[in-house]
Amino acid sequence: MNNPFLVSVIIPVFNVKPYLAEALDSVINQTYKNLEIIIVDDGSTDGSGAVCDEYAGKDERIILIRQNNRGLSGARNAGLDIMKGEMVVFIDPDDALHPDYVGSMLGDMIREKCDMVVCRYSVQKTLRKMSTKSSGMIEPRCRTGKFNRESALRAIADGSINVSVWNKLYRAELWQSVRYPEDRVYEDVATAFQIFSLCSSVYVSASVLYMNRRGRPGSITNTHSWKNFKDYDLAVTEFDDFIRKNTPDIFPMQTMKERQQKRINCLVGLYAKVRSGKKIGNKDAVMKELKDQIIAAEMEVGIRNCAIRTRVAYRILCSFPKLLNIAYPAYKSARWAARLVYRR
Repeated sequence: MNNPFLVSVIIPVFNVKPYLAEALDSVINQTYKNLEIIIVDDGSTDGSGAVCDEYAGKDERIILIRQNNRGLSGARNAGLDIMKGEMVVFIDPDDALHPDYVGSMLGDMIREKCDMVVCRYSVQKTLRKMSTKSSGMIEPRCRTGKFNRESALRAIADGSINVSVWNKLYRAELWQSVRYPEDRVYEDVATAFQIFSLCSSVYVSASVLYMNRRGRPGSITNTHSWKNFKDYDLAVTEFDDFIRKNTPDIFPMQTMKERQQKRINCLVGLYAKVRSGKKIGNKDAVMKELKDQIIAAEMEVGIRNCAIRTRVAYRILCSFPKLLNIAYPAYKSARWAARLVYRR
């Protein structure tokens, strides 16, 4: 297609040297060329900065920002503060894009006259180069097509559209008054509902255009600490408060009950992860807080309404918690297998 619109691409970078070249190559080699590529080196100490310098020197579209470490939110915010594009996308520096990522989604946005386009992504558990032809888990699991504001918000509330900032093309004006909360993780959860609530419509594409790497050592999703748990709890609470304020205007009464059921499932899995982990700060305090929240949520919702694997894990947690060290690998495999829905 023609390149009538400037699209800003924001890439936060912190200590990802082994994966960074793959991410940057996938951006500069997009079939859609009218890009403003904003790389924010957030105080890297592993040589990632030298990789950023190399790419900035060979592609004039790249704007390189260097700053003291402000975290993922601070790096994304730095990019948002200077972007000039009419549309914006985000890519994490250990992920990669399909060559038609920008062009395909921009075409969808123009055709559908919407404010955001969501594509499907492949989850790839590898430390090697990722593949556009992966047959692993494909997300999100919702129907394709156009959603109005209310149905899009319901879709992120029930989890059928993911809240991650990547795998989406946005009209830049959505971000005029929204920024990520700094010094917090799970910032996507805290921000997604704000952005979705500003959209008149959202289009979900069937195309698998984003490659999401999982299992990388040192990643936020692989780090379990007291602070990370509290940040997660705060983000979910903020989202739940938004849902309550907009029930029943947007969300049916059943939504909060279903979210509580899924919350138990998530907390049980997190408890099992923390318990089986070895290098986790404040491990005992995190496990106690998680267990207290799981029991409180169960009293409100009832474990009978949860998935069988969650009910079994809950019973083990309450009666024989040490068994979770043995049972967790099977529990994790069951959760993964249950979500293998879409494949190439």
